[in-house]
Amino acid sequence: MNDNAYWEWHQRGLEALNDARLSEAAEAFARARSEALRHRLPLADRAYCNWAGIRHTQDRTTGLEKGLSRILGGSEDPRARQLAAYYLACIHWNQRNLKTARFYGTMAVRLAESLGAIPSRIAGVHLLGLVWLAESRLDEARACFQQSVDLSEGQVHPHAVMAKSTLGYCLSLQGRRREGLAHLEQALLDLMDLDCPLYEPPMRLNLGFALLEGGDSDGAIAQGRAALDLLERQGSRADAKFAYYLLGEGHAQRGAGRQAEEYFEILQKTWYPQYPELAQVLLACRTSPLLNWLAR
Repeated sequence: MNDNAYWEWHQRGLEALNDARLSEAAEAFARARSEALRHRLPLADRAYCNWAGIRHTQDRTTGLEKGLSRILGGSEDPRARQLAAYYLACIHWNQRNLKTARFYGTMAVRLAESLGAIPSRIAGVHLLGLVWLAESRLDEARACFQQSVDLSEGQVHPHAVMAKSTLGYCLSLQGRRREGLAHLEQALLDLMDLDCPLYEPPMRLNLGFALLEGGDSDGAIAQGRAALDLLERQGSRADAKFAYYLLGEGHAQRGAGRQAEEYFEILQKTWYPQYPELAQVLLACRTSPLLNWLAR
């Protein structure tokens, strides 16, 4: 079995992904799939799922659900089926199809358990927590995030670090700000040790929104700027609107109306052109207490 070329492209994809070079990662996983198909390797479905995961991160999901559903229902590769279930859950979570997201997320966790794949279990349970969080079921969400952290058993996995950050954000939503900030700040320190910038923008948004609700507008602005810089560098559009909102709200809370208006106008024109008065509404009303950014 000549699989050297497949694994070479696969490794290139992982390295690019961990370094948040998303377009390069997508190309590498696409090349890995081509090699698998050319040599008739039982790895083509897995490569497709890896590629689909990048496209989801780039907010380019057209056609992915059909391809992932085919793999989940018919692939002979159990790892590919697990990945397909996980990314289907991610897509439906982003689309606010929460019942469907929970269905696929639960399936992804069970498949990860059967494979003994701890990092995949951590990611799947974390995703189930995000589904609960989107429904404002904070106790259920917190339990999932804590389980994800506990599954790491003292080892530092990227998904476990992300779960620690989200746990901190959830605790801050429950009014446990000191405890929440401790988790949020420690998660960022852990991430620096991993040298895995892919997860840094959402973790900085978690911290930024928690600081905003605690009255630290300067800290919130600093985290929003850092997150936005990283998102623009990565070419990831999906979370950028939350960075613009955080920057606008942070400036509004510190009384810097002109800067706040600039960020709110970018938010309105780029993502909500159908609401021409949105920037003025956001400028006039403090809406952050009503916002759970991870609820999408």
